[in-house]
Amino acid sequence: QTANVLLNDPADSILHGRAGSPTVLDYNNGTSLTLNRTDNPNVKGLIFKNGSSSTGVTNVVFARSEYGSGRICATGDSSPMDDGTGDPNDQLYSSYASAINGSHRKLLINAVIWLADLQTTSAVTDIRKQNQFIYPNPSFDRLYFSEKNKSYDYYVFDLTGRKLIGGIFNNDGIDISSLSQGCYVLQLVDQNGKTELLRFLKE
Repeated sequence: QTANVLLNDPADSILHGRAGSPTVLDYNNGTSLTLNRTDNPNVKGLIFKNGSSSTGVTNVVFARSEYGSGRICATGDSSPMDDGTGDPNDQLYSSYASAINGSHRKLLINAVIWLADLQTTSAVTDIRKQNQFIYPNPSFDRLYFSEKNKSYDYYVFDLTGRKLIGGIFNNDGIDISSLSQGCYVLQLVDQNGKTELLRFLKE
């Protein structure tokens, strides 16, 4: 089934973010959400089942909220996040990258950026500090190291903690062209075992 009733909010960074603007969510045997704005007035439905009100609290298939100092996104179906690389004993899909013209990818990358709070001043400052160490950030194909004549062991993780690539980080930089668009964590380990964690965006 597809849901293409979206909240009309051009300023929403999940619906209109760095990765583009999703237009539809495809869900399979999932459930919808009912929002309780009395308990949490910050909760916001972003995508709704067809035929629903885009400002209502029922038939929500993707929502976001802030609570205290935390943030959360929620959907009632795992299929939009499935990239076909899970447990081979399970029924796997590949809707994250390929379904509905990449709409899921746009939605979820924007959601991760919002969850990581990269739009805020403090986060921008943090990225700028990191850019003094690794650059360019965001990057399309390679990351380089601002400290010349030094090398580190490196590991790149996605935001679920899955290690994707690793090697020795030196003046030649890191080839990240194989990574999908999104936010990643770079772990650097020096010769003394000291570890530094940095975030970067792959365009």
